[in-house]
Amino acid sequence: MKILSKKTLLITAVVVLLAGQPLAAQNKAQKGKKENTTQQSTTAKEPEKKRKGEMNIENLVSNLTADQKKQLQDLAEAYKAETKSVREEFRTAKKELEALKKDPNVNADAVNKKIDEVSALKNKLEKENFAYQKKIEKVLTPDQLKELNSKKEAFRQKHQDQKGEKSEKK
Repeated sequence: MKILSKKTLLITAVVVLLAGQPLAAQNKAQKGKKENTTQQSTTAKEPEKKRKGEMNIENLVSNLTADQKKQLQDLAEAYKAETKSVREEFRTAKKELEALKKDPNVNADAVNKKIDEVSALKNKLEKENFAYQKKIEKVLTPDQLKELNSKKEAFRQKHQDQKGEKSEKK
């Protein structure tokens, strides 16, 4: 058996490594696609998850009756359904605004028009949210409403403190 020189061995090793990289990358990409597909199929079956920072009233108010829980759940589902298209429009408009701001050749009028659009959508969502909160209040007893308001204030205070900490770190 012939002994290979160090140079030949080194060249062979480099060729094998270089040839293997695209295969490894392709394998990794296919694996990622499979995981992503699996993740999408499982999340599509699950109910819509709470957003970060979203408060669940059922966890904030004690002594809810079964009827109150049902009413609150119905109100939440209706609110989400009623505001879905506006929330999507709002997110799209915000993305478009950010893209406009990054464009070095942008017309100021176009940016201002998009700012007005984003503001109008935000106002619409705020009004819908206020109406939703008022409907929730009608379902709760006075004691439950006091408890809810107290916990909401604590929630706001906690998040305000966290915002202060973040700005101090910068």
